[in-house]
Formats: sequence, C-alpha cells, structure tokens
Amino acid sequence: MDVMIENPAEFRRELEKLNPHWLTGMPVEAEAFPVPRDELEALHGDRDLGKVSVVTGPRRAGKTVLLRHLMARLIEEGTDPRNLLYVSLDSQRLAMMCDDLVRDAEDLWSDSIASDGPRILLLDEVHLLDGWYAGVKNLHDMEGALKIYISGSASLAIQVKAEQFLRGRYVLHEVWPLEFRGFLKVVAGGPKGKAPPGDGLESDGQMRALGPPFGRFLLVGGFPESREVEGTARWFELLRNMVAQKAVYTDVAATFNIRAVKVLDSVLHFIVQNQSRLLTYESINAVAGLKHEVLQDYIEYLKASYLIVEIRKNAPKVSEQLRSRKKYLCADQGLRNALLAEYEVEEANEGFVAENVVGMHVHLAASRSGRRVFYSLQGEDIDFVVTGDPLLLVEVKYRTRVGGEDLAKVWSAMSSTGARRAFLVSKRDYAVHRDGEREVMVVPAAVFCRWVDEDLAMD
Repeated sequence: MDVMIENPAEFRRELEKLNPHWLTGMPVEAEAFPVPRDELEALHGDRDLGKVSVVTGPRRAGKTVLLRHLMARLIEEGTDPRNLLYVSLDSQRLAMMCDDLVRDAEDLWSDSIASDGPRILLLDEVHLLDGWYAGVKNLHDMEGALKIYISGSASLAIQVKAEQFLRGRYVLHEVWPLEFRGFLKVVAGGPKGKAPPGDGLESDGQMRALGPPFGRFLLVGGFPESREVEGTARWFELLRNMVAQKAVYTDVAATFNIRAVKVLDSVLHFIVQNQSRLLTYESINAVAGLKHEVLQDYIEYLKASYLIVEIRKNAPKVSEQLRSRKKYLCADQGLRNALLAEYEVEEANEGFVAENVVGMHVHLAASRSGRRVFYSLQGEDIDFVVTGDPLLLVEVKYRTRVGGEDLAKVWSAMSSTGARRAFLVSKRDYAVHRDGEREVMVVPAAVFCRWVDEDLAMD
C-alpha cells in the first residue's frame, strides 16, 4: 500500500523516538511509576482478542503509563520489540509530515520495520486527531493479524465515537483513579498486608500499617501523579485545571456542543459539595435553573466523564428508582477536595469523606464482580446495598467506637432486606457479631478499602 509521507526517513526517525524499544529491546519505563497497576492484567488478557481494546477513564488516571507497562510485559514474554508500534496522536510534527497519521504510520511500520508474527498497534491520545475512528476501523477490518489498543484523555468523546464507528468491534476497559489498594502499591509504596484480620489484635496491626497512608489517601485521592507533586495546594491546582476543568470545558462541552458550560460546572460543584447525601433533581436545579430533561442530560455527561457516580434506591421497579432521590459520589476524593479548596480533612466533615471513599470502593469492586450497588430505605437507611447472592449491606459510621444503636440499625436492615452479611465501617473499631446465620463485621475503613474485593467475594 502506498505510504503518503512527505519525508519517510524523517518520519521514521520521529517514530523511533516514540518507540525506543525498537533499538534498545525494551520501552523506557516511567521512573516515577515503576510498579504496574492491577488493570494491566485485563489489558494483557486482550492480546489475542480479535477486537479493538479501548482504554478510557478520567484525565491523568495513568492510561499512557499503563500502555507502556503492557508493552514491557509483552516484550518480556517474547514479543519482538519491533512488532510493537506506539503512536501518540498529539504529535503535531508527525501529523504534518503525512496525509493520514494512523494509516501512514502503520504502513511504514509494517512494510519496513515489523518482523513476521503478530503485530500490536497502540494509539494514545486518539481524541486529538480528527477522524481517528475511521482509520482504526479500516485497520481492524483489513489487517487480520493486527491487534489494536487505543487510549486517550477525552474518554467521553472516545466512547461516543467508538460506539458509532466500532460497534461490535471493541471491548472497553475503564481506568479509574487508584483505589486504596492501588494507592498503596503505586503511589505510597506502602504495606501489602495479609489476609483480612481475624481478631482485634490483627486489626490493630493492620491499622498501624494502613492508617497513615489512608489518611493521606482521604486528602489527595488516587490520581497517580500525586506522588510527584509537592504540596497539597499545587496538587489541587493541577486536579482542578487538568482534570475537572478539562473534562467540563473541553471534553463535555465540545462533544455535546454545550454553550452554558458554567452552568454545567456549577452542577458538578453542587454535587461534589453534597456527595453521599440524597439529592433530588429539584435540589440540584436550584443552582442550575435548567429544564428537567436538560439537567438530566448534564448529570449523564458528568457520569460519562468519570467525574461522578450515581447510586439509586434499592427498589424492585426501575420507575421507582428513577423517581426516588439519588446519592452521588465523587469519583475521586482528592478531586472533590480540590474543587472545594479543602486542604485538610476536618473532623466535622470526615464522615461524608469516608462514606464517599468507601462507596466508590464498593461500587468499583461490585462492578468487577458483575454486581450492582444501591442505597436502601427499606425500613432503615443503609448506605450501600450490593446485589447478588448473598445480598451484602455496607453502612459507614466513621467513628472511633461504633455504638449499639448503629449495630441495631444494621440488624434491623438485615431483617428488612433478608441479607445475611453486613459490614459496619468504622474509623478504628473492630468486632464480629453473629446471630445464627447472620453476621455483621465492624471493620475500620482503611482495612475495608484495602480488602474490599475479597470482602465482596466472600459467601
């Protein structure tokens, strides 16, 4: 196939700068993040899948580093380094040297660089190149031996185009800010810990190890770059400008042609200010003044941009879920703190902070296991109800000591819902209470967030 490149030799040199592994045998790893995050396993599992792997998530969540780690893993397993092509589509120099960056880069690579065997193309920042989806679709349909991974910061725009042009041809991978387990591994370099504690003494040991990094996590959140930025004020400025503002004013506004962007921004601020509280559309609209259906659209845009998560009421009919109040979680606590300029977690507000963090951990762990999360008002107000068999209740009481009335509330909710297991998430308290086949485990939030996947997997 003809390669429409103005200067092939110079074009190749630019590609080699993005792909030093062609010459060195291994990609240059980001020194700041030498430890791969857990999502690498899912991406690696796609290597032989005949579909485009689409990596989405909020800005600055670590998608590019994840692709680099994937390349290193593949080379370690025997993939010829020259059969891996990484192209960042924000390279204006490359784009100016050819007619079609995706097609021309792949042509030059496959014709004069790649060797025999399976080839893997990794396209980063795809949203920055107009018409990227047409090139990806054509390559997928025409090049049977080519595996394609795509990623980018404007996740909402990528998903919209992928659904329009790659329907049935792609699988989606969501990369959220790090959960506490990943924060310990990637950012804090902290303790890995052992199995969930079996008694109070073990729990005290876990809290001594997990408590300090968890306190930091409650403040700065899980975006990996927090490790590299000195000073909370500077970090929060980066979160506001490079995550929230870019998502609202660039991604959502451009994708959906929104002119009243400041109104959308005010909706986001109101929701994160009232995270974990039960809200109605009317209460949110008090700051927006929008038509009901427009406000609903705005909230859907914020959800699709990975800025907020919606928790509905645990009701048998979808119509009742939609009519009832909603609980909204901010996708990252550091982002919420940055938007509200809260430079420390104050005691008066730490309950809402902890509930949001626990809620996001429950939501993501439940999604990985194919379950859903609701809140419950069946007899008792319970923070989170995880569907499935068995039904699981999670109530957050971020206090040093959990009282008898808190435990009674959970027992009552278990009777109302038929649940046999529940977690009462505290600040430091630990205990196990049993009544026949029913069990309530009181566990500190730091320990719960570290082991939430194992907790949800327990029968």
